Amino acid sequence: MRPVHQKPNTPKRRKKPGQKAGHEGTRRPPPEEVHEHKEHRAPCCPHCQGPLRRCAQTRTRYTEDIPENIEPVVTEHVIHRDWCPRCKKSVEPRVPDALPDGQIGNHVVALSGWLHYGLGQTLDHIVEVFNCRLHFKITSGGLLQQWYRVQAILYPWYEQIRGEALDAAVLNADETGWRVNGTGHWLWCFTAPRLTCYLIDRRRGRSVVA
Repeated sequence: MRPVHQKPNTPKRRKKPGQKAGHEGTRRPPPEEVHEHKEHRAPCCPHCQGPLRRCAQTRTRYTEDIPENIEPVVTEHVIHRDWCPRCKKSVEPRVPDALPDGQIGNHVVALSGWLHYGLGQTLDHIVEVFNCRLHFKITSGGLLQQWYRVQAILYPWYEQIRGEALDAAVLNADETGWRVNGTGHWLWCFTAPRLTCYLIDRRRGRSVVA
């Protein structure tokens, strides 16, 4: 008898992978801007190590890469505080490069949020990428504080979308489930022609705003 858990052999692929013969190939387009120029010339033959007779033939090759030593940019903001005779108080302009009372720039917050919420990377992995590859010292607690600040800014918009979803005449719904530390979680998605709303349901009958 064949074991129940044994999987049958997968059938062999009938068609050869790839495009058909004669199909025009596609490759990365050449860059619009060149930041650095390098010339390469062999000092001797790479096969027999013999001397070479110099010729005028050349070919061009482009490479794109991330700089090896990425250094964070530290900016000192001098904020002037002036007196408003009409409001009877001191006022100062906002710093657009970071969230209020935040020491981490908006680019770091946006990139870390996209890695976590967009690509599903764990918090420890994101911290390791910033500390090791980007040379940006950050902790998981520092990132969470920044994300909470972003949540406070975006929450009124979420409530507006949620209210429009509740008032929609037609609303499509779908769910997907997973377990976190042994506890069941469900992600609900509600869509209408002009909105999409997400809800997290930690237990049946108890929904929490995502």
